[in-house]
Amino acid sequence: METLPSIQAAKAENILKGRYFFEAAEALALTKPLQERQVEDDMVRRIKEVIMMLGKGFSFIGNQYVLNAGKNTYKIDLLFFNRITQSLVAVELKMSNFKAEYAGKMNLYLKLLDEKVKLDHENSSIGLILCTDRNDVEVDYVLPDLNRPIGVAELKLSKVLPRELSGTLPDPEILKMKILQNLKKDDS
Repeated sequence: METLPSIQAAKAENILKGRYFFEAAEALALTKPLQERQVEDDMVRRIKEVIMMLGKGFSFIGNQYVLNAGKNTYKIDLLFFNRITQSLVAVELKMSNFKAEYAGKMNLYLKLLDEKVKLDHENSSIGLILCTDRNDVEVDYVLPDLNRPIGVAELKLSKVLPRELSGTLPDPEILKMKILQNLKKDDS
């Protein structure tokens, strides 16, 4: 509300959520934490579902979107355009708690997008940082001092298998036990 014109701020507030839920297709999610790149790759493979998760008016532009500033190269995890806000929306995935430096990095991305990518008739770019934990105290200290529109939301990944796979794959603990048994046999 503080970094965008009131009409655009109301639209952005209406389309962005405080928490996003994504059902990870990666079977390994059942046994270990997923890395940011694995989640990003899964989201790109299932982009239609991601756009529906994000909300109304989103169009996918690309992932690992390259921005250059002098000799430095930066990559935005996911870049969208939102037809309702008429703005680019940069999404950064962080499979950790929110940290203040994420906001600084996003602020840089938004400045580069506005100067190098945004068209004249489009509104200021918007940033969305998706973390496993929003960390409200740190967010409340960092974001008010930035002059670019940045939101921080939680990304929750499902560790439940899709219905069509339920009952077709072994239990992760049983599978782990059998692998360990086979490794012991091979060592004998």
